[in-house]
Amino acid sequence: MNCPFCGEDMKIGYIADSGDITWTPKGKKQHSIINLPKSYEVCLVKTNYFGKTKLKTYRCSQCKILLIDENDKSI
Repeated sequence: MNCPFCGEDMKIGYIADSGDITWTPKGKKQHSIINLPKSYEVCLVKTNYFGKTKLKTYRCSQCKILLIDENDKSI
C-alpha cells in the first residue's frame, strides 16, 4: 500500500495490546469492561481467549502515520 500523503511504500505491521482495541470519539469516555464497548465506540479488535489483541496497520516512515483497514482482520 502506498501512503496517501506522500506516495511512499507503507510497511505492514500491527499494534498489540492486552485488551480491546477501540476507537473512541474525542471527549467521550473509553469503556472499562472487556468486549463491551460503549454505543459510540467502534471496536476494531476484541480481546481473545488469551487476553491478547493485534490490529494490522500500515505505517509510513516518512510521514509517521498509521492507516487501519477496519475490514482487514488478517495478521
